[in-house]
Amino acid sequence: MVRMLFVSYGNACRSVMAEAIARNKLKGLAEVSSAGVNPDGPGDPAMAIETLRTHFDIDVSGHIPRSIVTVDLSAIDCVVAMSSKIVKSLPSVSCKLLVWDIKDPWFDDPEGYLDCAKEIDREISVLAMGLKYMRI
Repeated sequence: MVRMLFVSYGNACRSVMAEAIARNKLKGLAEVSSAGVNPDGPGDPAMAIETLRTHFDIDVSGHIPRSIVTVDLSAIDCVVAMSSKIVKSLPSVSCKLLVWDIKDPWFDDPEGYLDCAKEIDREISVLAMGLKYMRI
């Protein structure tokens, strides 16, 4: 099973949604987690939590943002950076690195969060096909 880490800026929006959606879609294919490069920032996962609950029937209400420095990166097979800006803030990784271009919904309205979650959902569907057939 592939061990994946989704990384965003604060681990309050994109990476939270990616972890939750991936956990549902990649059952049996990947073990997923998430972290942020600066989780001590002003991020509040409330809107991401509400978007997942309302539109995906996923409960992440217990999510607490965590820092990538707390993650044992040697135990990760694939890091998914939610944007190229995130890559610049990552510590050195020796595993596979995927870079998505997912707009940060921070300061957006609920529709912006839903658009972000839908984009993440599409990316994870593509990722699932790769895991199934090509073994990322």
